[in-house]
Amino acid sequence: MGITGLLPFLEKASRKACVSEFSGCTVAIDSYCWLHKGAYACADKLVQGVETDIYVKYCLKYVDMLLSKNIKPILVYDGRHLRAKAMTEAKRKELRQLSKKRAAESLKLGEMDQARSYIQRSVNITHEMALALIKECRKRNVDCIVAPYEADAQLAYLNIKNIAQVVITQDSDLILFGCKKVLFKMDLNGNGTLVETAKLPLVMNCAIENYTFDKFRQMCILSGCDYLASLPGIGLAKARKFVVATQDPNFANALRKIPTFFNRSKLVVTDTYIESFLKAEATFKHQYVYDPLERQMVRLTETDDEDVEQALCVDAGELLQPDVAFQLALGNLDPFNLNKMDDWDPDNRKNGTYNGTKQANHPSIWSESFRQYLGDSTPWLKKVNKPEPIIAIPQTRKKTMHLVSKYVPETQDDSLTIESLSNMYSVEPATKKPKIDNGLLQNETYTQSQNIHNVALTDGDILKELSQKEKSPILENKQRSFRKCLRSGSFSVLKSLSKFPRTIMDDNIIESKFFNATSNGHDVESDTKHNIVINESPEKTTMDGYTDKTDVLNNAMEIDTQCSVINDFNNSQKENYLLNSPVKCKSPILSPSPSSKNPFKVKYSQITDCTSQNSMIDNTYPMEALVTPVDSQVCFKEMNAVSSGK
Repeated sequence: MGITGLLPFLEKASRKACVSEFSGCTVAIDSYCWLHKGAYACADKLVQGVETDIYVKYCLKYVDMLLSKNIKPILVYDGRHLRAKAMTEAKRKELRQLSKKRAAESLKLGEMDQARSYIQRSVNITHEMALALIKECRKRNVDCIVAPYEADAQLAYLNIKNIAQVVITQDSDLILFGCKKVLFKMDLNGNGTLVETAKLPLVMNCAIENYTFDKFRQMCILSGCDYLASLPGIGLAKARKFVVATQDPNFANALRKIPTFFNRSKLVVTDTYIESFLKAEATFKHQYVYDPLERQMVRLTETDDEDVEQALCVDAGELLQPDVAFQLALGNLDPFNLNKMDDWDPDNRKNGTYNGTKQANHPSIWSESFRQYLGDSTPWLKKVNKPEPIIAIPQTRKKTMHLVSKYVPETQDDSLTIESLSNMYSVEPATKKPKIDNGLLQNETYTQSQNIHNVALTDGDILKELSQKEKSPILENKQRSFRKCLRSGSFSVLKSLSKFPRTIMDDNIIESKFFNATSNGHDVESDTKHNIVINESPEKTTMDGYTDKTDVLNNAMEIDTQCSVINDFNNSQKENYLLNSPVKCKSPILSPSPSSKNPFKVKYSQITDCTSQNSMIDNTYPMEALVTPVDSQVCFKEMNAVSSGK
């Protein structure tokens, strides 16, 4: 039965599956497979002609298992024999007769195990055995149908028309009829191997655009099937290699090239083989089946050409009379002699109970109401309605608003022109700073802006610029922290500040660790002429919260502008601010900020007279942010030198 080695060959297109995956679906079963397995348990009684129903009970176990999983089963039985399968049926009959003789010989020799094996092979499943199972299924409201010829084609038709979503069988050549999903070798737990036709391109090892199901069927027929024996030495692997490489649309002409393709000169492909091949292919495609909804015989797939049908479909069965075909499909007639064996009518069936067990509530395929389930993949799956919530969910309504465009007249005010409005509200983009190549400017705009910054500013301009300049958030954070520190313990801070070394101030001389009268070998009198007085900036005096507490730190000081090298101005600046510090000690509180900018601004009014007067510089940043004003001092020194030279 089937094609040798096909199931292992379809490994890429198959997977392990359980029939419970198809709960709510309809499955079609090859009933003769169950009958053969059930007959093994009572083969000795069947050979001797003893009446038994063990095989029926075995099949009903599968039926009850499917019903428990909410699956509707349809049992399909073989009908009449085909001409194409006449030789196969003759060989099977000879094997049964031979097995029966060998079983009798083994019994005489006392070899019971070997005799039992031969007895199982000699069992023939008759229509009487099938009718016994049909009657039991009718009591459970389980549909049964007898095919006009082979059950394989009938199973494929039910699957293609979506009457059944899955097919259960043991015969491997069922795929050649065009089934979509086939579950092979299912056990009593529902486990088996599922093969899907959609995955067959993976088996053919060809591009998806070059694959067709006809090529797969031709490969299987070429390797040997029930309708045609294979050529010598041609199996599935070689047949696949030949079919995939063939580009000739007329496969009959391609068959003549097999000896050349495999380089086998002794292999001969006759015209008889080619004709038998085409008839076998037509039998798989156009075999007669029965439509339970239309209640008539139809072909599995209709032929396109009547001449082809007459020439090649001679082995695909003959059309029977409608009444005969209907009674045969119900199981009331013997398929071989068409004698009446039962008179069951599906239109007069009664629902009820059987042995205390409720019957299956699925509609029958013989009823007209079954048509409404053809488009549903899970027609028997219970539809679970979601419970309504206790509190109603508010529903949001979408309202579409259509806005009507209106004409707005222009203003009558002559003063508001387009140019005036653009000048009022337009913002010119900031001028980008160009790149500098070898110290030279490449943009005239940048040169002009640089010249503007080189102009000295007056005291009022400096204050105006400081008021408009945005404060750095880092400096504001430092000031806020310092203000909080002073509020929490100002006396302790002042006490810590008093530990710094004392700065001695005389009339115009500042003496400290880094500033003294004889610094760098200069004359005190010459140095005192160019001293600069440092005052507190207006910005710091306007700070709220700690202005009055830091007055002691804001005394005026004079810095020697002749000092060319200052090693540590930050530490010296701290010393200048601390007036009454008896002990020299470093404090972590007043650590200078390394990223501070130049904190000094020179008053413009005192720059002009540098010969005799001191320049005034404002301390615009907190004490901890002071950085050595190298550029400012050098500038003042040069200007004083020029003025003195005059």
